[in-house]
Amino acid sequence: LQLQSDHCVDPGIPVNGQRHGNDFYVGALVRFSCDAGYSLSDPEPLECEPNFQWCRPLPSCDALCGGYIQGNTGTILSPGFPDFYPHNLNCTWMIESSHGKGVQFTFHTFHLESPHDHLLVTENGSFPEPLWRLTGSTLPPTLSAGLYGNYTAQIRFLTDFSVSYEGFNITFSAECGSSVTGMQGVLLSPNYPGYYGNHHECIYSIQTQPGKGIQLRARDFRLEDDDMLKVFDGSSNQARLLGVFSGSELQDNTLNSTSSSMWLEFISNAENTSKGFQLHFT
Repeated sequence: LQLQSDHCVDPGIPVNGQRHGNDFYVGALVRFSCDAGYSLSDPEPLECEPNFQWCRPLPSCDALCGGYIQGNTGTILSPGFPDFYPHNLNCTWMIESSHGKGVQFTFHTFHLESPHDHLLVTENGSFPEPLWRLTGSTLPPTLSAGLYGNYTAQIRFLTDFSVSYEGFNITFSAECGSSVTGMQGVLLSPNYPGYYGNHHECIYSIQTQPGKGIQLRARDFRLEDDDMLKVFDGSSNQARLLGVFSGSELQDNTLNSTSSSMWLEFISNAENTSKGFQLHFT
């Protein structure tokens, strides 16, 4: 006796993923997606063919070694997570957020072989001199990369030929405002040169060499009349107020600090928005 079937068998669900569609008749399409941080090995749907077989094997959801991530939120996982990561890895992730926004990294899992396996975080591609070099099993604090000038952060994961652990699970989100250290640089309003959004409360902090002042010049400055930029001569909003600016009041003007720090607060309301600002400091 041979049993007749009019549908394909259940194709299953990828580990760390989901299936979309529960009809398995001939001609039915079943699609799949992956949890945050995982990539689908084959994005094409499965089709139940006339011979009651699926057209291809079940795809997998994999944590990949590096990649380019564009967006204001996301997840970065060590390869193989939550299983132990492979040996001899050299993985680089580039994260690009909206213009004028920094990126905040939050660590949910972190366990590397210390000191041989490590994670490097930088914002200018300079891995020989990273912002942070992380290893071991202590959960790092929340980290922020300023991203002014190139709007990207980079993470590199390096492992050796021996012991491995479960690795890391990191989420990131775009943050407006940042802390900038250096002799010169550029500050941009969120999404510049596009229009900034509503309900922003962005803090920008500039720190230069001790004993040096800061000169801030607005190359472009267009705010709605009820939105404002406050500029303080120091390292907090308790310092002397240099001015509160709306509309085009700061356009082509220059502000000078008497200290080696400057603190800026950008506030937008729920009404109309505008192009924002491009500020250069030296």
